[in-house]
Order: sequence, then C-alpha cells, then structure tokens
Amino acid sequence: MDKSELQNWLHESYEEWEAFLDQVGTARMDEPGVAGHWSMKDIIVHLTAWDRYVVARLQAARRGEPEPPPPWPADLQNDDEINAWLYERTLGSFFSRSSLSWQIYLPIPVSRRSARLMGESSTFCG
Repeated sequence: MDKSELQNWLHESYEEWEAFLDQVGTARMDEPGVAGHWSMKDIIVHLTAWDRYVVARLQAARRGEPEPPPPWPADLQNDDEINAWLYERTLGSFFSRSSLSWQIYLPIPVSRRSARLMGESSTFCG
C-alpha cells in the first residue's frame, strides 16, 4: 500500500465513522450498553486516548527514536486501571459539560494526519 492509497483508505474510513456517529446521534451518545456498561461516548474517549499513545509510538519509530513511555503513571498495573486513568484525562480535555462533539476523534484532516505519521516515505505498508 502506498501513501496515496493509505490516505484514501483513511479518508473513506473516517467518512464511514462520521456516518455511523450521525446515525447514533447526540441524544444517544450517553446511553450505556453499547459495549457492556460503556456508552458510545465512553468508547470514543477510550479510542481517542489510546490513539494518542499509538501515534506517539509511530512517530518515534519513524524518527528512529526509542518508544516513548506510556502517558499513565507507572504504578497502574492492569488494563482497567490504565483505561480508567486515560478516560478521566481524555474526557476532560475533549468534552464540555454542555455539549458533545465527536468530530474531535480525528481532529486533523486525514490526509494531513497520515502524512505527518508517514513523513516523506512513499510507502507505508508492504
């Protein structure tokens, strides 16, 4: 897959994500039960938090640098503790109490975002 193909795929995936979220609608974002007790908003916050860490790791690898340390405190030992910590930090930074904007999940247009991850390389995979 070359850079252009990856950018197109990311753009199409983002459009599908937006269409899906439009179907869910703002009124239902806080309803629990999407995945266990999690709401759609909970899932978006979770994905956003982990996405930040993955992007940081990819950028370090692209620059030939060591993997960055995780953003959570070292004393957190299991996924539930880490997820809770990430959720609290991400929720506060993205969602206001009066409104929900799920467009923040991918705040950078896909072509710029993918280009930043891939640098000047003409291929990303394979």
